Amino acid sequence: MRRIVISGYHGFDNAGDEAILEVLLQELRAVAKENNHKWHFTVLSASPEKTSKRYRVDSIQRTNPFTLIKAIWKSKAVVSGGGGLLQDVTGRFTVAYYLAPCLLAYLMRKPFIIYAHGIGPLRGKINRLLSRLVLNKAAFISVRDEKSRQLLQEIGVKKNIALTADPAFCLEPRHSATTQKIIENLPAKPAIAVCLRPWPGLCLEEIATTINVFCQETGAAAVIIPFLPQTDLPLSREIAKMLTCPNLVVREELEPAEIIALLQQVELVLAMRLHALIFATVAGTVPVALSYDPKINYYMEQISLPVAGEADNLSRANLLGELYHSWQRKKQLSLELSAYANSFKKQACETAREISCFLANL
Repeated sequence: MRRIVISGYHGFDNAGDEAILEVLLQELRAVAKENNHKWHFTVLSASPEKTSKRYRVDSIQRTNPFTLIKAIWKSKAVVSGGGGLLQDVTGRFTVAYYLAPCLLAYLMRKPFIIYAHGIGPLRGKINRLLSRLVLNKAAFISVRDEKSRQLLQEIGVKKNIALTADPAFCLEPRHSATTQKIIENLPAKPAIAVCLRPWPGLCLEEIATTINVFCQETGAAAVIIPFLPQTDLPLSREIAKMLTCPNLVVREELEPAEIIALLQQVELVLAMRLHALIFATVAGTVPVALSYDPKINYYMEQISLPVAGEADNLSRANLLGELYHSWQRKKQLSLELSAYANSFKKQACETAREISCFLANL
């Protein structure tokens, strides 16, 4: 039996990271079935019991070094990813934490794989050094954008770095009784989705005022979707109180594929989180981005759309103008987004399969 340890930002109910895990497990299981192999998956999680039940895997507490060492010792390989794990914006020790399972794997002579990472920013010299030293020992590296590849090359990673797309592009929308209930409860149609996250200096009043003006002019309602309920739901409730237009805050816990299905029912998606923008693209709904991190700018460049503004330095006129522009061209833009989504899906699914085949041959 092949035992695979999977490390990432799992168990926090973050829609983007859960989407990545879902796609990875989906491809690994498909290849295992094709090869008549039995694989056992151990996922590091903040909520092991929930992760185990949700994905039918073994799951261990992500902060317990003893169970981690034991799991890696018993494993055939470690998969790290994907997403924006290797960056030092969210904390001084974030990079060291996510490199630790990879380093342990190397010390135990187990191969490790860097799967669909978004790299950076890496501002600290120690973090750059650690990343270079550990990643040069990887069996396989794939990143989800060219900027990430350039950064790894800049810090001295000599390994071949495969360029892929975010695994979330492999997801298919899935309607459910929950999504149907939300759609039926929309206060008005058409509607736009709003997906915000907490950020220092976030111009929440400016955003709310802009949404009010836009919805008044277009007759649209606002459906507010928290992607990480623990932090996004309180903010969603806060902005809902500022809105004078018809609005609805989604409080139900949705699977990533259900969120994509819900986004198919709206006209635009005003979002800060990267995976809200990606899910919108998969849904064929035009994303309007507020940037708080370079990864947002990178992604919008990839789909040839502008960023509407910076989350902490927002021009109401620019945001309103971009909303109107996207609204007026939404049919044409939707067609262009579908082409991008199909291309990214092919790229992401090929990488997931390549990694699965590599693990099958261990």
